[in-house]
Amino acid sequence: MPHASLTLKRVRADKANAVPSASDVENQAVGSEHVVLCVSGMTCTGCETKLNRTLATVHGVGSLKTSLVLSRAEFDVDLRLVAVADVIKHLERTTEFKCERIADRGSSLDVLVAGDGTSFVDRPWPEGVMDMSLADKGVVRITFDPAIVGARDLLTTHLGPDVRLAPVCADASLKAGGKHVRHVGFVTMLSSVLTVPVLVMAWAPLPKHEMAYSSASLALATIVQIFVAGPFYPKALKALVFSRVIEMDLLIVLSTSAAYVFSTVSFSRRARCS
Repeated sequence: MPHASLTLKRVRADKANAVPSASDVENQAVGSEHVVLCVSGMTCTGCETKLNRTLATVHGVGSLKTSLVLSRAEFDVDLRLVAVADVIKHLERTTEFKCERIADRGSSLDVLVAGDGTSFVDRPWPEGVMDMSLADKGVVRITFDPAIVGARDLLTTHLGPDVRLAPVCADASLKAGGKHVRHVGFVTMLSSVLTVPVLVMAWAPLPKHEMAYSSASLALATIVQIFVAGPFYPKALKALVFSRVIEMDLLIVLSTSAAYVFSTVSFSRRARCS
């Protein structure tokens, strides 16, 4: 019976992590669709491995190609088995990466809409429009077939008088990469500012105030552990549970946790002795 209970728990866990199938008649489509995603958040080859393994476990995804340098994932989706939107949601939930679909067919046009962009996207699409999605607040990205409808006709005739052309924005992958670099730079500067005082209090020839220095060092280390090392914990656990990958994030979590626990225990013993 313990073996049966373990098997039942495993089946329930697999069901919880599974991607919903396209069983809804309203959302079901026929054939396959080629998908190209801009993936932000990948920093090493372990991240690319996690991305590969996560997509490889999705039933209906094939012809998978990923690139760490380009921050992209490219694959085919069998629409009879799974919807593209469900694949993207599953990928973001299990990897903590941010995914944005890149138009690889037809032409794209960004327009400014008045009011709620969601209601604009949900209305009936003009002939020749293949996809509409929210690119930003008040900005809708339209993918269309130029052989059926031109950009000028689409903007002036089919979309309404309140719609106008949006300013040209940077490439999605470059924008996501720049944002990630700025975030990493900020976190690095923050950790450096908080760590340097700890080194000074530990090694510099300062007056003897051991408990005061130890208390300040532990407080600064706690801030680093929460705000700098903290985001690594969900990424490492999700990679281990969902993708079954031991990557750099998990090594960072184990090493920083061990060092912080040792420092806390050592400080507690020293405080009791004094």
